[in-house]
Amino acid sequence: MYAMATRWVFKAGSSGDVLGAMRDEVWPAVEAQRGHVCTVVVQTGTDSFLSLVCWSTEEDAKRAMSNLASLVIRHLGPHVREVERIPGSVVHQQLGRGSGS
Repeated sequence: MYAMATRWVFKAGSSGDVLGAMRDEVWPAVEAQRGHVCTVVVQTGTDSFLSLVCWSTEEDAKRAMSNLASLVIRHLGPHVREVERIPGSVVHQQLGRGSGS
């Protein structure tokens, strides 16, 4: 399994617009990509988030990132202040029985 962790910092006061775009456009598109395993998004501050998206393979992740780039830029780009992507192989995973949103 392969993962992409992304630290997002958005412009002040934009979290409502960002969450709406994520919920309506970005997350469904991510989850529709081949090899998608899971998506976790944590709000770490008023206008900051940490996302972790897992893929079956590194190739699936790279293909999905390429497929999704223009959509993410269109919907989130105007709000971004900082973004840092950290890719890597998953060395351990334990998913709980429940899920939430």
